Amino acid sequence: MQIKKVRCKRDYHFLKPGSVGLAVSKIKSGVYSHPEHFPHPDLTEEEYADVIKEYTDTFSAYKGHRNPMSAMQSKLKKLFKATDLLADYVDKRANNNAAIIELAGFKPTLQYVGRKNVPEQCKVTVKRGSSRELLTICPKVENADSYGAILTDKPLPHGVYVESGKLFFSEVSAALHDSVIIFELNRTRKKVFRNLEVGVTYYIYYWAGNAKGISPLSDVVEKKVIE
Repeated sequence: MQIKKVRCKRDYHFLKPGSVGLAVSKIKSGVYSHPEHFPHPDLTEEEYADVIKEYTDTFSAYKGHRNPMSAMQSKLKKLFKATDLLADYVDKRANNNAAIIELAGFKPTLQYVGRKNVPEQCKVTVKRGSSRELLTICPKVENADSYGAILTDKPLPHGVYVESGKLFFSEVSAALHDSVIIFELNRTRKKVFRNLEVGVTYYIYYWAGNAKGISPLSDVVEKKVIE
């Protein structure tokens, strides 16, 4: 299967002016809420927030007939330029990983020319590594080109599924309130979880993915950190 380069879609350029604010707010939350994946964006969170506010204030004034369209379009152009800069940065950090792009609040471009079936469920192996470290791996899964993992300090409740690097629940649940939840989204089958708490039992789940979708979460494997 021939792989295409996966990049952030710049589809916000084609939204109606009134819908742009919501789209870029999602991008702002995605990029700046995950410093482990996006440590040094070309714009600080404050700088990007200011550009968003300039546009939304100007758009509101335009809707209220207090500003001309040209003023609104000028701020919109500035916002697109800033968002394109973040998209370029995320493209570099993601390195063709659609899950990382989605985590940043962008939509990924098409990954493959042909078709693939959704991968089957993974089986996970966990062992202790260095101090406060757990090492995980799963066998290679047919049709899978990327693998993700979740580590929590409480078992996940029934009805949980993963989409765009986030947990979703089929029913409202308070089971994970105040829980530790760590996503590992590198593409490889091997994961390393570091700086864990000694004496805590952790629960690890895997999934495999491709352009067609992602597998169900694996059966849980638990391991206690002892030193």
